[in-house]
Amino acid sequence: MELRSVSGLIGGVGFTVSGAVEVVRISIASSAAAAALAVLGAVLWGVAVLALTLGLHRRESVVGRRRSALVASAVLAVWPTVDALMDLFGGPDTPAEARAGVAWNYVSPLVALGAGLVVSAHIARARVVPAPWNRMPLWVLGIQVAVWFIPQFVGTAAPTALIHTADLFVALGVLGVLVATFGLGFVSLLLSLGLPSSVDPASASPSGDS
Repeated sequence: MELRSVSGLIGGVGFTVSGAVEVVRISIASSAAAAALAVLGAVLWGVAVLALTLGLHRRESVVGRRRSALVASAVLAVWPTVDALMDLFGGPDTPAEARAGVAWNYVSPLVALGAGLVVSAHIARARVVPAPWNRMPLWVLGIQVAVWFIPQFVGTAAPTALIHTADLFVALGVLGVLVATFGLGFVSLLLSLGLPSSVDPASASPSGDS
């Protein structure tokens, strides 16, 4: 199969390398280098998102370059890096800063969730990515929500159970990382090979916002 989408190739490589960086980061989580690797992984992931949503050419944009999708994709691409930089440089020095850090840890996932939902919905609607793979971002988003929400729920309802099942929730977190990096990377690389679609990208991706 010949290369059909350079944007898909860039996105696939970006997601995959980001996943490799995250695997290394998780393996040295207690090291001082882990926070720096988190920033690197987030930057690579954001580049992959922008490569796929903006596209080097209009026909390669998985969201058809719809304005609302591009705005949401910019937020989605940048937010993990902002979050990682906050973790790297934003250590609390005062009780007020500690409270702000706790609030950030709740608000930040909601911002990423909202942006991810908008982008995922546009990818599914544009159908530049062949079905059923055009729904994979929604699957990944659902996994991310579960990975974030379940520990929060268990920690509130049964704190002791959360302590006893800590390893399980760590494994769930790793699963979420793998799906959001290697999973998306695999589909992006397949997209770069020009998998057949039943919908013409030019007709499925109007220039205006809808």
